[in-house]
Amino acid sequence: MPKPSWSSAVKQRVSRFLEELLSYVLDYRSDLQVGYRWEDEYSDRPKLIVQAKRRFLEKLAKLEKQDHFYEIINRLKDLNLYEERRGVSLRGKDDWHFGLKLWSKDQQKNLREFDKEWEYKRPDKSRKLDNNISYSPSSIDNNLNIILNNRHDFYQQHFFIGKNINHNINYYLDLARLFQKNIGIFGNPSSGKSCLTRLLLSGILQKQSAVNLIFDLHSEYGWDNISRVQPFTILKGFRQIFADKVDIYTLDSPSKKRRGVHDAKELYLSYDQIEVEDIQLISPFLGISEDMLDNAQILSTQFGYSWINKLLMMTNDEIQTFCEQKRGDKNLLITLQHKLMRLDGMENARAVVPHNYISQILQSLVSGNHVVVEFGYKPNILCYQLIVNMVCRRINEFYTRQIEKSLNTKNPLDIPRPLVITIEDAHHLLNSHVVKHNIFNPLLRKSSQSYITLLAVERYPSKIDKELLSEFDTCITGFLNEEDRNAMLAGFVANQDLSSMLLQINSPQNMLFFGSSIIKPEVVQIRQYDNQFYTEIGYGN
Repeated sequence: MPKPSWSSAVKQRVSRFLEELLSYVLDYRSDLQVGYRWEDEYSDRPKLIVQAKRRFLEKLAKLEKQDHFYEIINRLKDLNLYEERRGVSLRGKDDWHFGLKLWSKDQQKNLREFDKEWEYKRPDKSRKLDNNISYSPSSIDNNLNIILNNRHDFYQQHFFIGKNINHNINYYLDLARLFQKNIGIFGNPSSGKSCLTRLLLSGILQKQSAVNLIFDLHSEYGWDNISRVQPFTILKGFRQIFADKVDIYTLDSPSKKRRGVHDAKELYLSYDQIEVEDIQLISPFLGISEDMLDNAQILSTQFGYSWINKLLMMTNDEIQTFCEQKRGDKNLLITLQHKLMRLDGMENARAVVPHNYISQILQSLVSGNHVVVEFGYKPNILCYQLIVNMVCRRINEFYTRQIEKSLNTKNPLDIPRPLVITIEDAHHLLNSHVVKHNIFNPLLRKSSQSYITLLAVERYPSKIDKELLSEFDTCITGFLNEEDRNAMLAGFVANQDLSSMLLQINSPQNMLFFGSSIIKPEVVQIRQYDNQFYTEIGYGN
């Protein structure tokens, strides 16, 4: 009897089986005759009970060989995750009834725990064999990486991203899978980050696999921009390529006019739309304490939406009188008043504005349009912090309500559209000082449940909170200095020396793909974002 295989290819097949099965269950699909239910669903080891014909399970996991199904079942048994539920008389037949002992009802947590359990159980000999494999055009396994591979299937939303740096082999990204998980793009200036980001977001726009919300800190993506890597080269913006699918909002009207940007909507922030919860999200950035927020809540209870306008207009005597009547703290409110005066430094902030621009952004996304929010060439970081947190907080609340509605109705049409949120210079929002308070701490951790994925673009991964770096299932990096390279690689376990692979990155076109969603790390020569690309996606020269 042959010895069981614990190779990376087998691991990928088992992982894909779990991923597809959990997606089927959590998305309430019914297109295949696969029955399921939960046992002990609120415990720390819930069981997923499955009953189906083998052919439907094979179709669900897109297995190419019948032997692969039995291989998957045997590895699940070896990992003590599989529990047989068939009677003796049914064994050996096409009817399958089994339980899977999981760690959570969260898909990504289960896949991470599976990865740890696999590596723990895996024999040392199997690890050595994988590390010594010499990959050549004839030996590359199409199934080795599901997200990044050399298979092209238009109907599966595969997107050409570049070539193998050693062989003339095209690489394609499975966008539907890629954007189910958080993604980090890292690299020094002029390392190719922005070009890769343009390509990935263009792929979403072309394939309509999700909707984009791009917080464009340096005004690079919505309209024409000059390439930093290719001098004298104009890079087209998404509004020009996908005109009817992209809305641009700008917080820098003079910049919009100087650049000749058409159809961009100006975005103004009204003080009466800022809630205490919004200030709480950026409280570390402003230096606002919990006690100040408690007093802000007293103001909000008294004055409603106008609480900030009222506070900013109060004299010290008026604050004293207010505190005597409402049991507030005069010194804390005076300090809070001084802190909030920084809002006046934001050119796009007004006491009152006639429209709720944040609601308009949300409506654009709900209707299927992609949104670029431009901050201009000299962005105000306070404005960036506040706008991003306010918009994302309301999106998170909306998506939570929609998901709860879908749980009640069991109607797939009630499930919100998958959303990709792109943030640039991510350390402003993800550093240890602010991230424990802002909206991205919960968003990153529950991305698989919320249908919201984060795409973070960053020059200095060493400035991102170490714990949150591990929440990026797919990491893509170009050049990095030693400090940032060590910070990014810390905590990642791989079968190959990622540090040595980074040395293969010798041009802005080369990027290393790795992370928990990439079984075999790959250095890819990224394709150009140029006229040929525009033509291929239907824009032309």
